[in-house]
Amino acid sequence: MNKNYNYSGLSNEGTTSYVNALLYTLYMTPDFRKILFQWSFDNYCRKIYTSKTGKSNYDDESFAQYKKRVESTCILRQLQIIFVNLQLRTSEVVSTMDLFKCFGWGESEMLMQQDIVEFFYDFV
Repeated sequence: MNKNYNYSGLSNEGTTSYVNALLYTLYMTPDFRKILFQWSFDNYCRKIYTSKTGKSNYDDESFAQYKKRVESTCILRQLQIIFVNLQLRTSEVVSTMDLFKCFGWGESEMLMQQDIVEFFYDFV
């Protein structure tokens, strides 16, 4: 049985509190959250898969593998996952590690403090 928490926090993966501040701000912006939740990862994958392969069969194993590979590199999908976990509050801490992997960040980047405004411009 999952325990529900009043609030969930984001894990600090080094000196990434400035990223967490931005993520909280975006999460607490109802219009942004609504648009993000309405965006369809499945439709996104289907369009890219069809344009790259010419195939439109989405029930085969190759599409499932493609979708899994894209999910691990898709910033919007990782934001959806983080926001859903914040919304459902099923754990005290929500990991942001997969989002940082989408940025191509390793340990050294997560330990380097950045300016939030510069990060935001790079992010959008």
